Amino acid sequence: LRLFWLTALRNTPEMWEAVTDRDELALKSLTDITWTYTKSRQGMSEPKDTDFLISPQERGFKISFSFSENPYFSNETLWVEYVWKNGDAVATSSGVQWKEGKCITARQRDIDGKKVARYRTSLFL
Repeated sequence: LRLFWLTALRNTPEMWEAVTDRDELALKSLTDITWTYTKSRQGMSEPKDTDFLISPQERGFKISFSFSENPYFSNETLWVEYVWKNGDAVATSSGVQWKEGKCITARQRDIDGKKVARYRTSLFL
């Protein structure tokens, strides 16, 4: 279905405020979203579908966003990984390789004659 993932994100109550109109430009190229646990029970005599049995203090997960060619960034896949450290969730990500002049999260402003980057709210931050 054309624009399936963009429509799904825009219609999910937890996400609709996070996805800006600028984000939609890049999300039109989103082809798939997948997730995996970062610590697996596989090899422990249990099937993959029992990974949820790992205690929350040890469990982490990774969400991957796959994209078709687009005019905004060169990454084919963007990911974010969450793990627990000392009782807190810690996130790491792949980062976005923006194409020249196409960063939808930044705008340039002149302050005292100097160009200064200001960042706007975005799902991609």
